[in-house]
Amino acid sequence: MKTLLILGASGFFGQSLIDYTKKFGLKKWSINKVILISRRKIKIKKKIRKVQIIHLRKEIKKIKFLPKADYIFYFINEHNQKKSLDSFKKFNSLIKNIKEKTSILFTSSGAVYGLIKNKKETNESKKINTNKIDKFNNYKKKYALNKYKMENILKKTNNKKLIISILRCFTFIGKEILLRKQYAISDFINSIKSKNKIVVKNPLSTRSYMNPIDLSEWLLTIASKSNSLYQIVNVGSDHEINMKNLSKKISKKYDRNSQVFFKANKDKDYYVPTIQKAKIKFRLRNRFSFDKSLDDILNI
Repeated sequence: MKTLLILGASGFFGQSLIDYTKKFGLKKWSINKVILISRRKIKIKKKIRKVQIIHLRKEIKKIKFLPKADYIFYFINEHNQKKSLDSFKKFNSLIKNIKEKTSILFTSSGAVYGLIKNKKETNESKKINTNKIDKFNNYKKKYALNKYKMENILKKTNNKKLIISILRCFTFIGKEILLRKQYAISDFINSIKSKNKIVVKNPLSTRSYMNPIDLSEWLLTIASKSNSLYQIVNVGSDHEINMKNLSKKISKKYDRNSQVFFKANKDKDYYVPTIQKAKIKFRLRNRFSFDKSLDDILNI
């Protein structure tokens, strides 16, 4: 049986995997132990669906060595970009000393592709053009450059025992999203539920949304099936929707179309991945439609 170590377990990715374990268990991946490391407290039983759960409430900068594990998922993501990079550098120093064969997943971001015009520009084999990243606003630019810097640090990790997968993650939908204010979809839903008007600033901006169950299965499958020393995989859905249609769809569910207002903004921000590599190499797909995922969180 195998052990999964999750660093940054209290965020969206960590919570999605915890929820998945509660519903389905991890027998499919022969995992019987999960070690969670986070600086925030996580309320969870010590054993769920025959999986032993160990929670270590620590900051990564205070960790001297990583617990032995078959899979290590790195989800730490600080809002402060300097702290985020410092945390990652500490992680990179820790994995250099791993002696057992270990599969590591690092969650990067689709933002490293820069300002995207179509799906073809998110092909994993294409070289990153930092000029496209420079077109972002201040925070998103720093965030994307930081993720790209972390990817390059991992490329130079010489530990031959490691199987490293860089996951360029896009946009997701799930109950945890409602608690996070930085996403347009959470703003729309929370505004409608509070009977406030929705102001859509960028109606032509396009996104796609991946269900957390699909996300969890993708993470676990990529970790268990990866066999190359270093690879990059896009993670997300390729079923797109623009902000105008998204806000209309949400408001229609509550019969409040009169509360939606659009700003006359022609700017296009296309953030949808090509996922051919995930489909072909790992035989992955998105089982949950956007409408099903949206219905699930609107009924919470």
